[in-house]
Amino acid sequence: MTGVPVGVIAIDGKTSRRSYQKKNAKAPIHMVSAFAARQRLVLGQVKVAEKSNEIVAIPKLLDMLAIEGAIVTIDAMGCQREIAAKIMDKKADYILALKGNQGTLRKDVEVLAAEQKANVSRTRQSVGMRRSMAITAASRRGPPP
Repeated sequence: MTGVPVGVIAIDGKTSRRSYQKKNAKAPIHMVSAFAARQRLVLGQVKVAEKSNEIVAIPKLLDMLAIEGAIVTIDAMGCQREIAAKIMDKKADYILALKGNQGTLRKDVEVLAAEQKANVSRTRQSVGMRRSMAITAASRRGPPP
């Protein structure tokens, strides 16, 4: 339908424009929403407390949702061990963004990605060698009967 895999839930925070009140010194409303990408449907929302942030609101939102089997995506603000653990406890998978200010974690992921890329490259080379050996052996025998 939209080219998005079934079961992708995007979690993100947004501040409502013009929701602040200068007169009463009231901060703007900040919400964290869970959006079902393929269905284009908001599954739930939690208001972020005035003196808080998304890191506190995301676990509350996850508690409200049945996400088993889904892939949950969250920006770098939600890249927290507790959030990842909660998603796994609910039998879902996650994709969390990383930024440069996440120090050793980002470096560790870069090393892992480079190792995986090297492994894939070696596997492709060995598969290619096996194919060329199989083709050479088949051509020596002649066509199949």
